[in-house]
Amino acid sequence: MSAGLSTGRERNYKIKMSVQTDISGRDRRTHPADQDESSLKRFKSSSLAPPAPPAPVLVSKDETSLKIRISRYGTAPGRAQHKTLPLEEFSHPRPPRPGSGSPRLSRRAGSLDPSPVKPELKMCEVKLNNLSSVKVENSEDDVKPHPTPILNIKMTGSEIVSECERVGPGTGEISTSVLDEGEPCPQPKRRHQLPKLSSEQLLPNTPCVHVKNKQEAFSPQLLEWCLQRPITVIRGLPQACDMDLSLYTTKSLVECHPNHPVEIRTQMEQSSDENWDPSLTKEVWYCTSSRSHTTIAKYAEYLTTSFKETKEKLGKDFSFNPKLELKSDENGTPIRRTIKFGTNCDLSDEKKWKPQIQELMKLPCWLRVVSAGNMLSHIGHQILGMNTIQLYMKVPRSRTPGHQENNNFAAVNINIGPGDSEWFGVPDSYWGAIQELCEKSDVDYLHGSWWPKMEDLKEAGIPCYRFMQRPGEVVWVNTGCVHWVQASGWCNNVAWNTGPLTYRQYTAAIERYEWNKSQRYQSIVAMVFLTWTMAQNIRVTDFELFHSMKRTMMRSLRQTVLMRQFAIEQGVPIRFHGHKPNEPVNYCMICEEEVFNIFFVKGNERKHVVHCLRCARQVSKDLTSWICLEEYTLEELKTVYDNFVLADRTVPTGDNPLSLSLVNNNSTC
Repeated sequence: MSAGLSTGRERNYKIKMSVQTDISGRDRRTHPADQDESSLKRFKSSSLAPPAPPAPVLVSKDETSLKIRISRYGTAPGRAQHKTLPLEEFSHPRPPRPGSGSPRLSRRAGSLDPSPVKPELKMCEVKLNNLSSVKVENSEDDVKPHPTPILNIKMTGSEIVSECERVGPGTGEISTSVLDEGEPCPQPKRRHQLPKLSSEQLLPNTPCVHVKNKQEAFSPQLLEWCLQRPITVIRGLPQACDMDLSLYTTKSLVECHPNHPVEIRTQMEQSSDENWDPSLTKEVWYCTSSRSHTTIAKYAEYLTTSFKETKEKLGKDFSFNPKLELKSDENGTPIRRTIKFGTNCDLSDEKKWKPQIQELMKLPCWLRVVSAGNMLSHIGHQILGMNTIQLYMKVPRSRTPGHQENNNFAAVNINIGPGDSEWFGVPDSYWGAIQELCEKSDVDYLHGSWWPKMEDLKEAGIPCYRFMQRPGEVVWVNTGCVHWVQASGWCNNVAWNTGPLTYRQYTAAIERYEWNKSQRYQSIVAMVFLTWTMAQNIRVTDFELFHSMKRTMMRSLRQTVLMRQFAIEQGVPIRFHGHKPNEPVNYCMICEEEVFNIFFVKGNERKHVVHCLRCARQVSKDLTSWICLEEYTLEELKTVYDNFVLADRTVPTGDNPLSLSLVNNNSTC
């Protein structure tokens, strides 16, 4: 208790005390002149104390006060009552120094002082406050978080910049989210959060549109129909648009550029209802394949050989979609051959593939590779396979594993033939349920290669569209639809992505953009850069789309100002770097996030490696030896932000008839 009274001021917490004493006629205050080193009284632990006098009497007045008797040894006048001592003073005895006070008692043999001084007893009362009123010093709870700028999309660019500069960057923990302040990263819905479905709803009929002429092909009703359904088969569209699909046959490709590279995926030949592990001992979700490269001419030789061998084997029973013979060995182990799938053949070079690219311009504008109404046409550079054409050359049973398109963008796929392709599609609202099954099957949803088992989907209550794509048919994969494809015969397919200018498409892309950050997965479409470019190029009449784009721009402008301020506060030099037309977007080389406008590089490196602020601070907290590069000035960004306003809506006229129907699964209607 004495030690507690003498050290209370120096501890990490404060206990308010009121000390009342019945000692009269003595002034307990000490004078500075009386406090010298020789007069300081040091306490000893109980093991070193002299023989104790009779036990002190404790008298309690109430629950918060105690009366105790304090033993006071004879000391020099002016003993300090408030000095804090190290722990060693309480555990290790020190020999008395000359002139340091009265001799002390010791329990060591032969050291007992024959004339000890009888201690003087004094009475004092100590009152303790309740623990609820204890105040903790230097607690993390007392540290207030740095305030955030109060922004809204109705503010001008200058007002946003001024508000951000007023608040400041704080410690440098600057959010890169383009969502509203404090809004959590979007998470997929689990299966139990979705409604239960009947057995008929688990295998729904596939939406199908039959286009008879160019008027129907270009009608706005066709677009509305496709936008309202997860996946759609469009029949007769290439014929109605007078397209020459022979430009994409294997023969034409070999004649044009036989040495053009093709990626090869070596896979196992199996039916679409099975997916064996490499040892052929059990069915799994993980889809195995090995990667290599060849040329169009060499793959054409392999494809032709496969075609001829099958034709000779089947004879009169030959078909462009041959049936798979499922065989097993003596032990019942399945016997499956290996096949080669020619994938990701890039047709983006306008000089090499000009006829193929121009032929697709005959399609309605919302289906084209390049169009003003296609978000991906405003990105300003090529993203292979998304805003460029890719060709797929298939032998029977070639399969594209399950996936969603990059950043949830829509997709267009045309089957050139002569064989069919079998498709599977799950509505985008069930992608979280698919992810759950991937986790249970020990496969990564984003990074892994997987082929769902229909039995597992049915057991989990996940609906799945299943249909055949015939030669000349177009498959529209709507925003976020999960799908996987297997060739039933020899066929070529051309495919690309498109981004309809709708609130749903933009929101789905932004949500996947944020979710990819949490998964450390690169978003191939740089949504912030795309948003700023779209704001310069297009007029938006949809208020919801306008609001979402404006929010993204506001949040990125906020990020630019705060990062720029932080660099200035840290003494980091800021240099203008600029962004050239058709130049790809910068990504952080560590976390692979998009870095719009502001990024950091090491000043002493010959070849600069792009870092975002967070990754740069992980290397050097105070950004020593770093340089901040800026691609756009604040004035440029403020001008684009202020000029992006909601345009007047114009109501389209005309009502073109269109024959719409539903396709039964695997039917030929």
